[in-house]
Amino acid sequence: SDRMVSFYGGFFLFGLLYLALRDRILRSGWQLSWRWLLLLVLPIALDGVSHMISDIAGMSGGFRETNVWLAELTNHILAPAFYASDGWGSFNSIMRLLTGLLASFALIFWAFPLVDRSLSTNSQLEVT
Repeated sequence: SDRMVSFYGGFFLFGLLYLALRDRILRSGWQLSWRWLLLLVLPIALDGVSHMISDIAGMSGGFRETNVWLAELTNHILAPAFYASDGWGSFNSIMRLLTGLLASFALIFWAFPLVDRSLSTNSQLEVT
């Protein structure tokens, strides 16, 4: 699934980015707020739920298979292949890529600073 590849691939990439920025983030006390976390995770939830609802009509018969609603919304300005199915470069594949990356970014930059601070606090308590 494009969504899972981008989600877990994003975990790896944003984990490396966090590692590169870790000292700055911990010194500054910055952490992604839970409100931003919810806002950035919401698109993957909406994308997944809309695909699940669409699949009730059958794997090739739902509204996300043809994306007629999007073609009408954009006045058919893009190539027909963009709207149909889930091949690479289609609307569905791009949304899966973007929503997976947004969710992984949000989870990394919300959870990692929290865990880092918790572990450093616990290790300081054990030393003293």
